[in-house]
Amino acid sequence: MALRDAAKRMNITFSYLAMLERGKDCRTGNPINPTPETLQRIANAYKFDYLKLIEVVGFYDDPFYNPALKEPFAHNPTLQL
Repeated sequence: MALRDAAKRMNITFSYLAMLERGKDCRTGNPINPTPETLQRIANAYKFDYLKLIEVVGFYDDPFYNPALKEPFAHNPTLQL
């Protein structure tokens, strides 16, 4: 899938998707962190599991991206009880 086609499928701009691929904002040089919603769009466009995607990009342990971590003791079901 071409980058422009992918951006269209995700309903984001081509330039934003290109910045995501580079990992930084070309205007400022700052790292770019997509929203969970944007990552979900990417996962859907490529038919890729969202949780796998956030793991690959290094956000799996971040409650902002991983909804399972918003639960108390997310990694220990015994403590949840």
